[in-house]
Amino acid sequence: MKKLLTIFLISLTWNTYSQKDNYISFSVGLDAKNALFGSAPTKNKPAFNYLYHFAMVSNNYEVHLGYEVFNKLQSNKYLVGFGYHIPLYANVFNSCLKTTFMPVIEPAIINRWGTWAGGISYSKSSSHLTIGVSFGFRWDLNRKWALEYCYQAVPRVDLSAEYNEESTQGRLSIAGTPIVGSDFIKIVYMIKK
Repeated sequence: MKKLLTIFLISLTWNTYSQKDNYISFSVGLDAKNALFGSAPTKNKPAFNYLYHFAMVSNNYEVHLGYEVFNKLQSNKYLVGFGYHIPLYANVFNSCLKTTFMPVIEPAIINRWGTWAGGISYSKSSSHLTIGVSFGFRWDLNRKWALEYCYQAVPRVDLSAEYNEESTQGRLSIAGTPIVGSDFIKIVYMIKK
């Protein structure tokens, strides 16, 4: 049994480092929690938060451009991501199952507009620079399509700029800036090289 387990781990490790991802992809995602249950800012009513990505992957290194829009909260975000793909292969029922873990650093600009500051009667707009991280786990359905779960953690400087530090009580924060997480489910279309 130990020999079999050792052979499996060596095979998995070899596959992880010998196979390199090289492709261009387009993806669209939806914040699952907000779509189903809402959140405190939406008064726990479902609302749609979309994420769009264009990615270029070469030798497992990824650079992507993204756009997130959350109209209910009068917010959008432009981002650039720099990450690395860690492919994981497994043989299941005589077929190769490929999944990929992707840690990414994402500098971004968050834009706000409208009456987002809490019922102010005039239109208010602002832009804020931030840098967050995301962790993706992708399952390749075939050579062209994949499903992905992506968790983003972003210091929301737009919130700390408008509200005082008391609004971060009970939340993870950095120097009074709340860190907000989002859970995206994405559909990915890949053009392999």
